[in-house]
Amino acid sequence: MKPASQRALVWVLSIAAILAPAAGLAYLGAVSYGDDRGAVAARLDDQRERARQVATAVEASVHAALDRVAAAAAADDLDAELGALASAGGLVAEPFVIDARAAAVAWPPRAALGGVDAAVDERAASCTVRGLESCLRQLRAEERRARQLDEARRAELAACPDGACRPGDALDAARRLYGQLARYDDTGVAAGLGLARLARGSGDPARAIAQLDAVATRFATRAERGVPVVVLARLARAELAADPEGLLSLYAELVARKVGAPPAALAAIVARIDR
Repeated sequence: MKPASQRALVWVLSIAAILAPAAGLAYLGAVSYGDDRGAVAARLDDQRERARQVATAVEASVHAALDRVAAAAAADDLDAELGALASAGGLVAEPFVIDARAAAVAWPPRAALGGVDAAVDERAASCTVRGLESCLRQLRAEERRARQLDEARRAELAACPDGACRPGDALDAARRLYGQLARYDDTGVAAGLGLARLARGSGDPARAIAQLDAVATRFATRAERGVPVVVLARLARAELAADPEGLLSLYAELVARKVGAPPAALAAIVARIDR
């Protein structure tokens, strides 16, 4: 064989030695890719079917709830049915009704909840007028007071671990912090109720009742976690004063759903009055 032919043969064999493994790897990669695609497609199909089942169940639950409410409205028993739906759990946690014109919420009564919305609207408008820097200063001050409120609560727990307060540095610190924070609107409710608890735990129910009355008067339109402050103050006041008529009056209003508040909170208050 001539040298030129030998060189050509060596070149061809070298190329073949490189291409053959590459072709094999390419084939294996294609097969593996196809398998992976099949596995991914199967997983997607499974997840799509599960999502469809969840959506179907949710839709059925919504339609069932709407049918119950429609039947209750026709029978003029809407309040009881909404309460039953809320206590049953599931999707219905905060029931509400929009009036026929779809212009406003007709239930629960807005009067008990308006204080929160009004406070937010007032704050937003004030922030717009005062400017960004003033609003940032206010936010920093509110964050500082929130930390002080946590400190006051820890001092209260240390001084009154079982509800009965013991004289000492912890009790003094709790009173001082709550007293400072009671002056501000953002911490006034929590601090005022804290002072009432300290007075009660210290064996001074008259002072506790006076503090509760002050909180209820000052924050008559405010709600804490959806519960009107007036309701919290009335409950605590009636308990402190051993006033069964006051408790029964509040109980009747709650059962008649004249108080707008989360169903879980209403149930907890009713259970406490029962006890």
